[in-house]
Amino acid sequence: MQLLKYFKKKIDEIELKEEDLELREKLLSHPIIPLDLEKIITIKDLVENWKNCGIQSRNLAECAMVYENMLLDEDRPTIFLGLAGALIAGGLRKVISDMILKGIVDVIVSTGAILYQDYYIAQGYKHYKASSNIDDEKLRDLYIDR
Repeated sequence: MQLLKYFKKKIDEIELKEEDLELREKLLSHPIIPLDLEKIITIKDLVENWKNCGIQSRNLAECAMVYENMLLDEDRPTIFLGLAGALIAGGLRKVISDMILKGIVDVIVSTGAILYQDYYIAQGYKHYKASSNIDDEKLRDLYIDR
């Protein structure tokens, strides 16, 4: 507790220019509000509360708001879906397919790896769950690709 008092005192002693004081005040004007799961009933409630959280929670809320605005826009903008990483291998093949079939996205921009993963599954092969801690050399010795 003494440490907090020390820092409070030091902050109070800081001399800043007026414009810096205004910027500091602005930057400290929106405190994080902890998420209270007891008040969350719907996904909408969750997303709304994420707006008051930090880091990726707030980013997810912003993405949801942008997406909702896109869907509600009378001019219905063209919706692009960018794909990269191990999405198909990670089990999201049907989600992507459903998004296309239901008209949720209009255009897909994808890496070649995504296309290969889809082709691989279409040929009857599977991807498997494993620990990310497994040594790459051991996997190579077992003729297993990561």
